[in-house]
Amino acid sequence: MSSMSSIRFPKLGYSIRLMSPEADSPSIFVSAAEISGDIAGAYLVTALREACPGIQVFGCGGRRMAEAGARLVVTTTDFGVVGLFEVFGFIPRLFRAFWKIREAIKQEKPRVAVLIGYEGFHVPLARWLRRKGIYTLSYLPPQVWLWSSLARPIARSYDEVLAVVPDEVKVYKQAGARVTFVGHYLKDRIPSHFDPRKRAEVRQKLGLKESTRVVALLPGSRRVEIELLTPVLLATARRLLALQPDLQFVLPVAEPCYLDGIRQQISGHGLEGQVILADDGLEAMAASRLALLASGTAALEAALLGLPMVIVYRLSSLTVAAVRLLQVLRIIRYDSIGLPNLLLGRTVVPELHQDQASPERATEAASTLLLDSRKYDEMRTELLKIRDLLGEENSNQKAAELLLRRIREAKPC
Repeated sequence: MSSMSSIRFPKLGYSIRLMSPEADSPSIFVSAAEISGDIAGAYLVTALREACPGIQVFGCGGRRMAEAGARLVVTTTDFGVVGLFEVFGFIPRLFRAFWKIREAIKQEKPRVAVLIGYEGFHVPLARWLRRKGIYTLSYLPPQVWLWSSLARPIARSYDEVLAVVPDEVKVYKQAGARVTFVGHYLKDRIPSHFDPRKRAEVRQKLGLKESTRVVALLPGSRRVEIELLTPVLLATARRLLALQPDLQFVLPVAEPCYLDGIRQQISGHGLEGQVILADDGLEAMAASRLALLASGTAALEAALLGLPMVIVYRLSSLTVAAVRLLQVLRIIRYDSIGLPNLLLGRTVVPELHQDQASPERATEAASTLLLDSRKYDEMRTELLKIRDLLGEENSNQKAAELLLRRIREAKPC
């Protein structure tokens, strides 16, 4: 019989009983297929291993999950694509990844699987896992703002949805899903009040001048985003410098493989010495007065920092045409894609899509915020309201506790 031990969650006010490391170690499958999922997965794996040191975590992800202690079956962080047609180029790799996952699942026989975002790959995988008798959860599920009409088939693909924002609870429950609200992991990662001394340390670390105003340029973490948006953001930086020569820029690089290409583009725009490269997007934003960024996790990070921003976004023309058709058919909503605006239910952050996502328009929007202190302060005040919409603290611990409970409840495969 497996021996048991107790683990306390003092901040949450309770404890749970877990299998001890000396007993047959439980295993769990965790899958993330792009960089933002890899980051969320790493926090979740860390919380799981802290709560149950003997747990065996295996699955799909990148270097962050591996560093947190997950054994990777497939490295998938370069699977992230933007658009509906761009994914076709990844189909052979997705099939190969699916085959490797199936073999690992048959060998490891986990009782529970957690699939993070990336619904195009994870929804069919979830259905296969459930057929194998594995309790399967969706973490960071498909955004209900875009895909609410598809909530029912998505809900039927999982045994449970771990919701990170309140709107997901309502939509997925109405679709028939078992839903547990755990809150968003970024709320724990980003403090409510960023220490000014820490800001000074970050600036010094990045080699930024103490008194200068800094603008963060964040073209995204997916290759397609970087290819489409980096030229726009660098051209915007040149225009802003012509108007306000005292500015400096910091550009975080999501993965080392993107570094050489971004350096070449900086040189091509004549911005050596004006654009400082960084390896941490959160630090880059913490050191900045304003952010120009792609829609996604970075926009939510900026909002939690209270950092005013301009969202710049581009998709391929084929994808845009398909999205417009889906919009007409009321399958998805595409009036806004910025998480701060979606969470607040109104347009607070300027969003420049497609043809509007030009250096001219981005320069105009950024200059307004840099020069108009009233508009700047108004946006900052609105952004700081988002923290209260993301649930209570300790979301990673809550998610870990729930997953360990599901492991105990699940029948052996």
